[in-house]
Amino acid sequence: MVSFNIDLCFKVCPQGAYTDNLKDVVCYLKIVELITIFCQGKCFNVVEHLTESIYKAIFDYLNSFQHLIQSIKIETRKVSPPVPNIHGGISWTHYINFINRPLAEFASAREFVGDTEPQPAAYSNVREEQSTGITHKLPAEVELCKRSNEDA
Repeated sequence: MVSFNIDLCFKVCPQGAYTDNLKDVVCYLKIVELITIFCQGKCFNVVEHLTESIYKAIFDYLNSFQHLIQSIKIETRKVSPPVPNIHGGISWTHYINFINRPLAEFASAREFVGDTEPQPAAYSNVREEQSTGITHKLPAEVELCKRSNEDA
């Protein structure tokens, strides 16, 4: 079993903070579904590969929000790795900050539209990160293909 923590730091507040409309925000459910569907029926030998694969899938989904996103951080935690004397699991984190670099630099054939300077934004259910934006924490636990010690 692995768990994912996904932090999205925004340059500006998503419009949904003002409209209260789901279509104006990054949908957590879609990200959880994306991870679940992506992982179904697949086995990963190392969390590094799983994390990078999940990052690419989430990055593609977030393309339509590129003018809002300042950074993406994905942590994958393997709860019970088949390694002697490891207690509490292990994790691998992929972090990329787009500040001063438009998200389009990392996307193919997309132009960046929007502000390039971070603007402080806040609303009640998120924490501020380094006074540069806001962060949503999206916990999602996905049970992946379980491998026994004999398979590892």
